[in-house]
Amino acid sequence: MRGFHAICIDGHKERHSLTEGENVRLAEVQRKAPLDTSNRGKSTVSNHRFDLGAPGSAKTGKDDAAQLRTALADRIKSNLASLLVKAEQLPLENRSHVLALAHALETFKTLSGEDVAAVIDQTQGSIIDGRPYASPDLMAQIEKYHDASLVAHREHRKPDVALPIINHY
Repeated sequence: MRGFHAICIDGHKERHSLTEGENVRLAEVQRKAPLDTSNRGKSTVSNHRFDLGAPGSAKTGKDDAAQLRTALADRIKSNLASLLVKAEQLPLENRSHVLALAHALETFKTLSGEDVAAVIDQTQGSIIDGRPYASPDLMAQIEKYHDASLVAHREHRKPDVALPIINHY
């Protein structure tokens, strides 16, 4: 068994032996916040140790294992929720790039990685010239086409607005 020094509420250090489950939890806590002493003088390690019960307490290993599984599941759910929020924001923050790329895909059906980068960066690619996507007029036409396409999709028909054409293609 491994041991550690905990800073107790009164400021004294104590040496404790840990069970295997507590070793796993301690490693998790140390990765998350090695020593956060902002909580009225208690360290995060000590707080979490008391949440699970001090070593040698009446709690059984089964209780500790269940608490560890629950804590891990809660942490995973929290991480997934924050990643979902970030993923939902990406297309909104990059709407013009997404619409430009969608237009290029509808126009050319297949794009190389270099051409995808050219559309997003509004530069010349190997086949596609992405510079026209810098035009606010073209982007307004693409936006209008997109809106019409959404309506047409919901109503199971073709869009009322034609796909904008870039003259030099």
